[in-house]
Amino acid sequence: MSAEDLRFISLRVRAWMGDRRAVSTPFDVVIEGEIKTESQGEWNSIVSPWIEAGATWWLESMWGYTRQKNAEDLILERVQLGPPSKNISSARIEMRAHFRSI
Repeated sequence: MSAEDLRFISLRVRAWMGDRRAVSTPFDVVIEGEIKTESQGEWNSIVSPWIEAGATWWLESMWGYTRQKNAEDLILERVQLGPPSKNISSARIEMRAHFRSI
């Protein structure tokens, strides 16, 4: 799915939900992906289109790391890089590393 796909889907879902919900509070749109860079600038360029398309959460998924012998070290390195720059949006961004013990 692309950010443009999300924009289309998000607008349609919000319109559909708006007609059927008793409350007008916003709801979250979660996107899962893996950013394979250590550059904050590259992070921002990857995440920004998703935020602009309506995503309120980015879950950093690292499923491929779980089968590597040094998985914990790789995931810890990724977590220590922190989230994308706060100046890209006021949307909530969460960086979670998924780890499954083998």
